[in-house]
Amino acid sequence: EDGMAFNRCLGMTAEQREESAITQWAHSVVAFSSQYSDPGWSAQKVLGAPTFYQGYGDHSGCWAPGPRGTAEFITVKTERMMEIFKIEVYETYCPGGIVKITAISPGSPDKVIWTGSTKCKSIHAAQIAKFE
Repeated sequence: EDGMAFNRCLGMTAEQREESAITQWAHSVVAFSSQYSDPGWSAQKVLGAPTFYQGYGDHSGCWAPGPRGTAEFITVKTERMMEIFKIEVYETYCPGGIVKITAISPGSPDKVIWTGSTKCKSIHAAQIAKFE
């Protein structure tokens, strides 16, 4: 993953949301299950706007988990708390591996906002995974 964007919804129509959306990128890494290596492929690579998205491949400028075969996770924090309208994950290698997205808010129970049984796709192209 090369970057994660979080957009805000203010109870508007879809068109109004797109026009007035506030985009936040992941600001800090709270926790992660593993990273392939540091500094290349480190969890810190998910912070900020994507830098490698346009090209498909195993880029050391993107986060990659360690050895395959385990359930991996990364927990990130945005600069400001806000209501989430959409989450975009920029995937540059083996897209489609996301199985759950959970929103965590201090003082509130965790809220699963998306779950699925996606598997890595055998396509050779980067993609933006959108969760609304």
